[in-house]
Amino acid sequence: YSSYDDTYKLAQDVRNECKSLTILIDQDGRKTYDVLAGMHLLISTSAWYGNHPAIVYYSSKPVSYMYNLKSYEKRVSANTSNDCVALEKKDFDSSPDLGTYKLRDLFGDWALWQKK
Repeated sequence: YSSYDDTYKLAQDVRNECKSLTILIDQDGRKTYDVLAGMHLLISTSAWYGNHPAIVYYSSKPVSYMYNLKSYEKRVSANTSNDCVALEKKDFDSSPDLGTYKLRDLFGDWALWQKK
């Protein structure tokens, strides 16, 4: 039997509750992106859809994939009420302070935070 994966469940929650979504790509994905960018081998859809393209499709909301921590930090601080941020648990230590956000839910290894 098939079942919905965690990113699908996260996307459904984003669809219902968030104005937009910012995702910090996991550390391995960020390294891969940097290597490909350095070799001029990136295609535009890599940046648009990240390593979880289903989130863009199923959330029906604007999704921004962040490939470096500086851009992510700027986006997190610039977000407004009801914007959301998603990151994997292994990146909690890399994330800036989310004190102005509330934890919406956990989806397996994913956490979804919403700006208050």
